[in-house]
Amino acid sequence: TLGCHTGGLISCGHTEGNVSVVRADSGAVECIFQGGHTAAVRACAQSPASGRWLTGAEDGRLIVWSDEPFHGGEEQNLG
Repeated sequence: TLGCHTGGLISCGHTEGNVSVVRADSGAVECIFQGGHTAAVRACAQSPASGRWLTGAEDGRLIVWSDEPFHGGEEQNLG
């Protein structure tokens, strides 16, 4: 499991390829990104201004995730 703390949120990358985002103050789950990676997540970063997350995994993929509705690229609406 990999963790990163940004802007009051903590992201946790998991060995099965999912990423959980929880609130640092309460531990409440904000969202779960799943279905993109097929191997352990080893890197994550957040852009507080855009609300997007970048994850990298052992499957060799980088994925941009967002909680905003949109279409195209590797991004997915997982809010």
